Amino acid sequence: MDPYYEQMALKSRSRRDNFMAEIRRKQPIEGYNCPDYLDPIVSDYTRIDPTKPCFTKPEPGDKWSVFQAPQAITNSINTTYIVKMALDPKPEEIFPKNGNNHQNGNDHLYCFEGETGLRNGHGGLKSMMGFVLDKEYQEKSSTGYDIHIVFRGSRSGWVVRAFKEGFFSSKGNPDWVTDTDSIFNMVENTDISKFGKCSHGFSDSIDNIIRQIIASLTNIQQRRNTAPRAIYVTGHSLGGGLAAHFASAVSLGNEYSKIATGVRQMPDILESWPWERLSLITFGAPAVGDKDFAYAFNSKVYARRIVLGLDAITTKRRLKIAKVEHVGGYVHIPSKTDTKNNSDTDTNNSNIDESGIFNDHEPMNIRTKLIQWAQKWEVTPPATLPDVPENPPWQKLDHFENVLDMFQNNNPKSIVQKWLGTNFSQNLRIYLNYLIPTLEKSTSYTVTVGTNTKQETNIRSLNKVKLILSNIAMTPDEKLTKIFEELNKITSKNIGEYLKFCVILDVVYNHNNNQLPNLPNNQTEVNRIMNKI
Repeated sequence: MDPYYEQMALKSRSRRDNFMAEIRRKQPIEGYNCPDYLDPIVSDYTRIDPTKPCFTKPEPGDKWSVFQAPQAITNSINTTYIVKMALDPKPEEIFPKNGNNHQNGNDHLYCFEGETGLRNGHGGLKSMMGFVLDKEYQEKSSTGYDIHIVFRGSRSGWVVRAFKEGFFSSKGNPDWVTDTDSIFNMVENTDISKFGKCSHGFSDSIDNIIRQIIASLTNIQQRRNTAPRAIYVTGHSLGGGLAAHFASAVSLGNEYSKIATGVRQMPDILESWPWERLSLITFGAPAVGDKDFAYAFNSKVYARRIVLGLDAITTKRRLKIAKVEHVGGYVHIPSKTDTKNNSDTDTNNSNIDESGIFNDHEPMNIRTKLIQWAQKWEVTPPATLPDVPENPPWQKLDHFENVLDMFQNNNPKSIVQKWLGTNFSQNLRIYLNYLIPTLEKSTSYTVTVGTNTKQETNIRSLNKVKLILSNIAMTPDEKLTKIFEELNKITSKNIGEYLKFCVILDVVYNHNNNQLPNLPNNQTEVNRIMNKI
């Protein structure tokens, strides 16, 4: 719920830095490692499940984002696999994720790991970078499968800080270190293309991602024992840049493509795949190479790039300075930010709403406008637009109470329990174990009269909260009463309110009984928090 530690930043940058230092020092997950110059965004792969809804509130003041993958896709997934990076001398590791299999499904999902934030030959931060889906199709006279390779977009937090730190210091949010290293920094990388120069940041990441993708495809071929009908590659924003570099590597690179010289890395088992018919479709993607790179790419790869309105990430204003080019055919979807002359270069209209330009980059807005645009040209009525769920997978909601209202027909308690997983209680205690030493540091406070007293009060109250959470003899109502008393003493009110919300989730919604516990003494406060957070 606070993956970028923005709650800490509300008081001071030093408090956030101190909190992140605790995470790097204690390493919350086995095998987790984060370079000192990167924000330690933690990825827990045990929580990966395409059938579960995802709720997130990236930073204070944001709305809740709710994402539920369409059942038309997830109900056909037989098994989900995690594909981890190789650890020399061990090869890439592929293992099934238990608990979300549909035995009658014929599709398989491979979630692949990679790194962003690589800098000067140093490793970056590992995370899930996307997935491969082998999706079966049935037509009148044939049955087969298609391959869908999808790269995720950037994780942001406060975008202004992420951009400034990434661009000027090559530090901070790892995704933005990669993004900003791809704006002006073009390099020759024959693994990606034997022609021209490509983006340094994107090419560095693809160099360590591609092996996990190839391992996934090899596993699919071994199981299917036949080549796919088609290969689709896609991504949004950062993911669009990575997708273009992957498509280039398997089409024009000196390791995996058919024009490679010397020892080719593409496994023999994948030679029969239709690489020459690979299709790249990106959404809100940045430019990715110089003119020579783009010319070679466009002559070899079928590609389309979807741009909504005046998406600031795709604008040519910076392209003229950096001398970089987009790849693929340009498909423009109109939006309210457009001027009369819709084009990448037309961003000088003083009447353009800047917030609208950045809204044009949101994937949910691109999807909505793309469907509306497609319906205008569809011969059949809009209701029969093929393979498009009636309800969008994304929702933006003001408060968590609104999130619960979405699931009133499906037992919201059980939905929240699925979302929290089995380790939420443990994670809450780990969070407190990082927070307490953070607030013990004087640099976590703006120095004023009474700072020492604030420190002592905060630390004493948080230690009491830890003890109360562990008291199995207390009822949920008793726990909330005592914990709320302590959190009301916290001088950092935003942290106190945030912790109240987390405690409600743990004590009330993560409670073992099927029904929500009776909370006569605390229901008013619970309602206030749920309607505020």
